[in-house]
Amino acid sequence: MAKLRPLFNHLNERFLTHFPNEQHLSIDECMVPYFGHLGCKQFIKGKPVRFGYKVWCLNTLIQFESYRGEGTVSDEYGIGMKGAVVLDLISELPENK
Repeated sequence: MAKLRPLFNHLNERFLTHFPNEQHLSIDECMVPYFGHLGCKQFIKGKPVRFGYKVWCLNTLIQFESYRGEGTVSDEYGIGMKGAVVLDLISELPENK
């Protein structure tokens, strides 16, 4: 995953240049299909895409963050991992800089 981080950062910067500046945003998790052998691959039983990488997405992909296990984001606010992901993703929006 460390080799992909520069690509992720570049994509997130490009997504922000086309930010639709909406008032209401949504955050969701999605799976990117992958059947190879890497440690951070996830398995979710009963889903259409059962094997792959879990990715946190902001709105129509304005920002994303790959799930890398429990250390994906730091919980410095004491609100749990999902809350920390939300704060991390929206911190890059233009109004929050």
